[in-house]
Amino acid sequence: MHLPSVIEALVMIPDTVSMLHGALAEPLAICCHVVKKGNVKKGDFVVVIGGGPIGIMTALAAKAAGADVVLCEVNEKRLKKAAEMGIHTVNPVKENLLDAVRNQTLGRGADVVFETSGSQPGVDSMVQLPRVHGTVVLVAIYGKPMTVDLKQLYYYEKNVVTARMQEKADMEKALELLDGNEIDADKIITSVLPLLSGSSRNKGQQF
Repeated sequence: MHLPSVIEALVMIPDTVSMLHGALAEPLAICCHVVKKGNVKKGDFVVVIGGGPIGIMTALAAKAAGADVVLCEVNEKRLKKAAEMGIHTVNPVKENLLDAVRNQTLGRGADVVFETSGSQPGVDSMVQLPRVHGTVVLVAIYGKPMTVDLKQLYYYEKNVVTARMQEKADMEKALELLDGNEIDADKIITSVLPLLSGSSRNKGQQF
């Protein structure tokens, strides 16, 4: 098996992408990878569960692939941030997520669901939302075992895909999106901090 050298693994940031925006390439590459693993296509209906940085950028990457996207999140600050980026949102505390998805898909369900929340409610929702033969992509890191309704997956032949890392092609795709302004990097960046040690690192605004 050929292992790439350091030089082979490097990806050059285009001159037209600032270093500030280039700093987003690594997390965005993860999101490009999970969208690729979910085989998202133009016209797909996609649900992203969880509106943290990875969730929002997954939603943006799916939109860039031509999908209709709904992001599910309970935190109002994150919902506002997603809405500012043109992402349709649902707060499941205020609105029934399953009903919302079915209403928007004529009862069919989502083509692809990305679970980025790492929560039990997120896992509960992810098995309900896909259509027959739809796909669930596990993106989050789970700190403890979760309970999964396997009947929902088995009975309707739903696919489960895991996505954890990224490849060189995903980094290249991320830079392509940043270079083409398909993703508004300025709206993703909430603050720029100096390289300091200690608790001062944690004073920046976060999602």
